Amino acid sequence: LRVPGVSQFMTSSMAAGVAKALAGQETPQKALDGVAAEWRQIVDRIGKDRVRDAYKNVVALEDNLQ
Repeated sequence: LRVPGVSQFMTSSMAAGVAKALAGQETPQKALDGVAAEWRQIVDRIGKDRVRDAYKNVVALEDNLQ
Protein backbone atom coordinates (compact mmCIF):
# COMPACT_ATOMS: atom_id res chain seq x y z
CA LEU A 1 0.00 0.00 0.00
CA ARG A 2 1.69 3.18 -1.15
CA VAL A 3 -0.32 6.00 0.32
CA PRO A 4 0.46 8.75 2.80
CA GLY A 5 0.28 7.38 6.32
CA VAL A 6 0.96 3.77 5.34
CA SER A 7 3.04 3.17 8.45
CA GLN A 8 0.22 4.46 10.63
CA PHE A 9 -2.31 2.23 8.87
CA MET A 10 -0.26 -0.94 8.99
CA THR A 11 2.22 -0.75 11.82
CA SER A 12 0.39 1.23 14.44
CA SER A 13 -3.22 0.37 13.80
CA MET A 14 -3.41 -3.00 12.03
CA ALA A 15 -0.58 -4.64 13.97
CA ALA A 16 -2.04 -3.51 17.30
CA GLY A 17 -5.52 -4.76 16.39
CA VAL A 18 -4.28 -8.15 15.24
CA ALA A 19 -2.15 -8.49 18.38
CA LYS A 20 -5.15 -7.76 20.61
CA ALA A 21 -7.24 -10.37 18.81
CA LEU A 22 -4.51 -13.02 18.89
CA ALA A 23 -3.81 -12.39 22.57
CA GLY A 24 -7.49 -12.78 23.38
CA GLN A 25 -7.70 -9.22 24.72
CA GLU A 26 -10.54 -8.49 22.29
CA THR A 27 -12.70 -10.53 19.96
CA PRO A 28 -11.53 -10.45 16.36
CA GLN A 29 -14.58 -8.37 15.43
CA LYS A 30 -14.00 -5.82 18.19
CA ALA A 31 -10.30 -5.59 17.34
CA LEU A 32 -11.02 -4.99 13.64
CA ASP A 33 -13.77 -2.50 14.47
CA GLY A 34 -11.12 -0.60 16.45
CA VAL A 35 -8.73 -0.77 13.50
CA ALA A 36 -11.44 0.58 11.18
CA ALA A 37 -12.14 3.48 13.56
CA GLU A 38 -8.44 4.31 13.73
CA TRP A 39 -8.14 4.14 9.93
CA ARG A 40 -10.99 6.64 9.60
CA GLN A 41 -9.13 8.98 11.98
CA ILE A 42 -5.90 8.59 10.01
CA VAL A 43 -7.70 9.32 6.73
CA ASP A 44 -9.37 12.37 8.27
CA ARG A 45 -6.00 13.64 9.50
CA ILE A 46 -4.20 13.07 6.17
CA GLY A 47 -7.11 14.01 3.94
CA LYS A 48 -9.43 11.68 2.06
CA ASP A 49 -8.63 13.22 -1.33
CA ARG A 50 -4.88 12.91 -0.77
CA VAL A 51 -5.15 9.21 0.19
CA ARG A 52 -7.55 8.46 -2.67
CA ASP A 53 -5.36 10.20 -5.26
CA ALA A 54 -2.25 8.37 -4.08
CA TYR A 55 -4.07 5.04 -4.24
CA LYS A 56 -5.40 5.79 -7.75
CA ASN A 57 -1.85 6.57 -8.89
CA VAL A 58 -0.53 3.25 -7.54
CA VAL A 59 -3.35 1.29 -9.20
CA ALA A 60 -2.76 3.06 -12.51
CA LEU A 61 0.98 2.38 -12.30
CA GLU A 62 0.40 -1.31 -11.58
CA ASP A 63 -2.11 -1.57 -14.42
CA ASN A 64 0.46 -0.13 -16.81
CA LEU A 65 3.06 -2.68 -15.73
CA GLN A 66 0.89 -5.62 -16.74
